[in-house]
Amino acid sequence: SKPVAVGDEVDVALDWERRWAHATQHTAQHVASAVCEDWLGAPTLSWHLGETDATVELGSPFTPAHVPELEDRVNALIRDDIQVETEWHSASDVKDCKVPGLRASSCSLPASVTGPVRLVRISNDVDVNPCCGTHVRNLAHLQAFKVIRTEAKRGGNTLVYFVAGARPPPRLRA
Repeated sequence: SKPVAVGDEVDVALDWERRWAHATQHTAQHVASAVCEDWLGAPTLSWHLGETDATVELGSPFTPAHVPELEDRVNALIRDDIQVETEWHSASDVKDCKVPGLRASSCSLPASVTGPVRLVRISNDVDVNPCCGTHVRNLAHLQAFKVIRTEAKRGGNTLVYFVAGARPPPRLRA
């Protein structure tokens, strides 16, 4: 194997099943995080895409007692057939929170970011966030959102294990 030079032709093999699984889990994380921030003021501290499920670490005041309501709220948004789009803005507009709908928690970018910033906008004021990941085009593609379990973490935080897209049915049959 040799380095690829500008202008070289290359063949790319895309694992569509894996990419779609990541897009559904990642978009579901955006929605769950937005719901928890709007509903409870619970910040997202970290998230992870795994082979069988995904996790999002939520800060206080989220607790395991909130799981049924979180599932209901996320699944209601999935049923609402909401569009997911991407858009580009200047780094200064993002840093200065001048983008309509952008969360204050999303306005801090590293000083090294100077070029255009890609934002993901989930319509109906669900979420606007800087993100370079893969996403579905419509929340209906998520099909369903199910929390598998929760785990207490440091400082009163809660790690939420969840599945979305094609992953809930097999997990629910287990």
